[in-house]
Amino acid sequence: MRRLRDAAKNPWWILISFVPFIGGIVLLIFYLSPSRTKKLPMTLQDRLSEVEDLLKKGTIDEEEYKYMRNKS
Repeated sequence: MRRLRDAAKNPWWILISFVPFIGGIVLLIFYLSPSRTKKLPMTLQDRLSEVEDLLKKGTIDEEEYKYMRNKS
């Protein structure tokens, strides 16, 4: 179950092992699949740079930029 969670699969997939032959192959594929990457929460600097990028692209204006910067 731990490996299934690490591969971003629902642990209930373990029940497929009761299906002869096919279940074992499916689980083997899941076990060999790469682990998912863990997303870390965005830092304040990341959020500020994201808002600055929006301003540079023209998606937001100066007033919205100031509001979003104060909100972060």
